[in-house]
Amino acid sequence: MTYTNPSTGERYNGGSLTRRLDNGGVFSGTPSNEQLLAWGFQPTEPAPPSTSDPQPSADRLADIQARLADTDYIILKMAEGRDISEYNDATLHPEYGGDILAWRQALREEYNALEARA
Repeated sequence: MTYTNPSTGERYNGGSLTRRLDNGGVFSGTPSNEQLLAWGFQPTEPAPPSTSDPQPSADRLADIQARLADTDYIILKMAEGRDISEYNDATLHPEYGGDILAWRQALREEYNALEARA
């Protein structure tokens, strides 16, 4: 399950997470659901695709395009031969699940599937 913190926009989709706590300590590891909720994260489920209403698919297509555009700079770094390992570090970027290329590929596959249904 994916969690999103509405106040910070931070997303968590599994794996380990490093977080600075209010009392000055640092948590590092896999948080429990209770810890995520205490930190302000809310569970988010992807909207199921609707076959009768084309609008949710259009909204999701726009969301996927925005997410890919937001991470294009990482792929440009890779194309230039720069080290992108920091973006594959799940403790620094839990939103990518530890593999930015696989994350982007999954988005492209979802986009293509939605586009084929439209």
